[in-house]
Parts: sequence; structure tokens; C-alpha cells
Amino acid sequence: MKTDYLWRCLQKPLLQAILPYRKKTIVTLIAICSTHQSSALILRDGDAADNVRFTGFPTNPVASSTFIHSSYNFTGIGWYVQDTQRQFALISPQHFVCATHFRPSVGRQVRFLGSDGTPLTYDISRTEIITNAAGANTDLTLGTLSTPIDTRFISRMKVANFASDASYAGPGIVFGRTIRAGNTTLGAITDFNGVSLSGSVIDNTRMINLVYQNSGGNVNDASLQGGDSGSPSFIIFGDEVGLVGTNSAVINTGLAQNALAAFVPFYQSDLNNLMQDEGYRISPLVPLSTTITLDLPGTLTLRQGQAGNFGLSLTNTGAVAAGNISLTLQNATTSPSNFSSSGYLPGLVTSTSNEIHKASLSASASETIQVEWDTLPTNSMLEFEVVVQSDESGTETHSFSIPLLPSFALFTGGLIDRTIDGDDDGDGINNLLEYAFGGDPTTTSTFLPSGELILPTFETSPTGGNLSYLRRTNATERALSYTVESSDDLSGSSWSTLPSTTEETTTIAGTDLEQVSVSIPTSPTARRFYRVVVVLDE
Repeated sequence: MKTDYLWRCLQKPLLQAILPYRKKTIVTLIAICSTHQSSALILRDGDAADNVRFTGFPTNPVASSTFIHSSYNFTGIGWYVQDTQRQFALISPQHFVCATHFRPSVGRQVRFLGSDGTPLTYDISRTEIITNAAGANTDLTLGTLSTPIDTRFISRMKVANFASDASYAGPGIVFGRTIRAGNTTLGAITDFNGVSLSGSVIDNTRMINLVYQNSGGNVNDASLQGGDSGSPSFIIFGDEVGLVGTNSAVINTGLAQNALAAFVPFYQSDLNNLMQDEGYRISPLVPLSTTITLDLPGTLTLRQGQAGNFGLSLTNTGAVAAGNISLTLQNATTSPSNFSSSGYLPGLVTSTSNEIHKASLSASASETIQVEWDTLPTNSMLEFEVVVQSDESGTETHSFSIPLLPSFALFTGGLIDRTIDGDDDGDGINNLLEYAFGGDPTTTSTFLPSGELILPTFETSPTGGNLSYLRRTNATERALSYTVESSDDLSGSSWSTLPSTTEETTTIAGTDLEQVSVSIPTSPTARRFYRVVVVLDE
């Protein structure tokens, strides 16, 4: 059974005017009715089940499966919490547009229904009226939310950006008071020069006409009424929609109704200038194309459990700027302590992701994205993804796997004294020697589990002697070096590196250690001292 929504607001005489040069032509601001029980938007032969976005609104909104335009993503259309029948279109993660003569108050809230079915509420931090070339206020206002919306569940509305005004003519969708929407026909685009109404700013505004035939027409055609101001109107473009206007006023001529909507595409530069401080700009319905690359520097030396940092190279390789450039670092082995770049602003941060963004990246421009960890993970690999997005390049996910080398910091991580000379277990073997020779700094044993002595040993023979010590097989990765030195008198200046020697190695099973045996010829002096010098150069 179809229902005809024919409730109409009685127009206040002070807020309507009859044009002297056109019979039966009435111009009315469509914000004058504020009765909450009103339906305002009228749908020709419309059925409520087809034309409302939500059931259970406003206390328990649920996306309606029978909404005729549910195939489009309208999560970026929110409603005014303090007057739930008013709707606003989000044009960036932090900005929405509405009518100047019906704009909301700072400090109030806008609520959206996320794609996951969760209502999300945001405070309004400011509103700014868009002015025309003469500096006069128009009927288009930009609102700013105190924090960006959760882009995982709410999407900004793209703005139509066609080459000519004539390209906007055709079928569209218009939203009205409450959560309802219907079909419309987009018509002429002109600077409105009608009759000034008390307190009206519509005369200063570039407008697009939304045409409704008073007789005939199609099912679900929408007729705007009092109270529909500020709600958005869209053009249908393939399987997408593009924002074209915010409702301002209605002209009734008897045969047809021409609703006037502030023509948002005309004010794109003004809106971009106001949004850039928050790092955003309008997303075009038909973007140009460019390519964004993201690369690691040539060589990285990062160690487990240590602090680490590096720069990712971001480049716009194309000939056009990339608008609304954003990078999201996600799914990291350990979340970074810093993810930033000059000119970028922080965005959404979750337990698994960090986002930064700015309004645009110039053509052929390169930038460095800094990534830092106070403490790198103890895994052998640092893994993470960076999702790069822009209007002109789309979305690209870059996956990185960076080897993490062993570290002294990780080896001593559980000790009280973590310095090189520390000796928590009191066995006389300091932390560096435990690290170099495969010992355990938490036990007093001077032997490996396999029986080898941790410290070097020396055995004499008729032909000289044999020096034996343990060495890490991955000494280079650990930044360890081992040098055999000798001295006649143990004085500091007398030690010198042994000349070339014969060296044999034996791998110790189940470990990353090898036994090194150095054959030393008979000394020409009466006595000779030998030592193994270990250096850590992380």
C-alpha cells in the first residue's frame, strides 16, 4: 500500500515573496518549518519503506534494506543530534556542508551510522560561511568536526567535478528533512537573482535547479518542502553519486517546482582553502590519474630490542597532484613510536594502525616518511604494511619485511646491570664476554651445557702452544669481532695482534657457536702472554 506524504508547512507571510514579473511564482526559503513531526520532503506516490534510510530512527537506527538508494554509500550523510530531522553531507573526514540560513550551532553534534551499524557522534567545532566574489555571504556553509571521523566505517561524499555546467543536467537524488531521499532531475545552473527574503543569503549564491513536475512524473520523484534546507543533493554517475548541492529554497510556478541548491562544485576552491589546515580537500567524483611509490632506503641495520628508525621514500611519479594523500602504517610486528612527515597531520590511530595525511602531494614531488621505534621487536623480522591512498592514485598496500639482527640489548634485557661490565650472576664473566662466548649471564656456571669452558684456554706443546676460544658463528651480524693478541710484560702498550696463525674451527652442535683453535709457535722470549680481545660495535 502506497502512502502519499502530503504534510506541508504553512509558510509565514514575512518569509515569502511573489515575483511581480511572473504569475503564480512563489519563492520560499525551505528552512522555515521546524516542527519535528513533519515529513517535509514529499515523494510522489512514495512508500516509506522505499524512501527512508533507517528503521528505528533516531533512537535505534538500522540501515533499511528496502531503501531505494541503498546501493550507494551514504554513510557520509549524518544528522544533527539536536534536531534529528536535519541532514548534512560529509566532504572530508572532518568537514561537512550545509545551508547558511539553517546552519547548526558550534558545540552541538553530528551523528552518523557507520557501515558496521554503530552510531558515531562528533562535536561541531566551527562553521564558516562561504563568500562570493563580491565578499557577500552565500547560502553555503562549511562545518568542521572537532576530530576526524572513523574512516573505516564512514566515507566522505565525493563532489561532482564535470567540465561544463551542461554536464550536470540529468537524474539525481535529493535528501530532505528527516532521513528520507527521493529522485530528482538536475537542471540549469545560474547565479540566483530572485527576491530578497528577510534574512536570506540565497541571492548571493551560485545555484543548481532540482526540477519537480507538479503533475505527471515518476514514482519516488521528490518535492522539497519547508525544513529541507541544508540537506544534500547528488548526481547519479554510473554506479557512483557526486554531491552537487545543499538545499536552499523553492520556486513554485504552478506547473513545476524548481528547488534551488547551493552549487557545491562552484565553490570547490573556497572549500579547499578552508579545509587545508586540517589536511583535507574535496574528493572529486572523476579524478585525474597519477602513481605514488613508496620505497625503503638501500641498506638498513636494525637490531632486536634496540631503538631504530629509518625513512620511507614517498614519490608522486605522475604529472598531476595527488589530493587527500594519506598513509596508514598497519599490522606491524610492534607498533612504531613515531610515524610522521613534514607537513602531514596525524589521523586515526588504533591499536594496530597509525595514519597521517595532508591535502595534496605535488606532481613529481618526493618526501620522506619517518618511522621510529623506541624498542624494536625481538623477532628476527620487522614486518608491517603501509596503505597509501589519494584521490588520483587510488589505494595501494605496500608490505615490508626487514631483517632484525641480534643485539646485546636483547641479550641483557632481563638483567639488573645491563652494561658491558655488568655481572649479575657474580661468576667473574662480564656481560660482554658472556655474549661473545655463548655464556648465560643469569647463571654462575663457567661451562656451556655441552661441557666447553666459556672462557678461552691455553695449552703448551714442544712446538709452541694452542689457544682455544668460543666464537659466535654469526659474529658479523652481532657486530662482534675477536682478535688474538700477545705481550711480553702485560703492560698496556705492549699488546700486539698476533701475526698470521693457523686456525681450526669446530661447530658446536645445537648452538650458534664454534670452537676456534689457534696454533702458536714457540716464543723467542722466556715468557709470553696471550689474550682474546672482544669488541662490540653495534
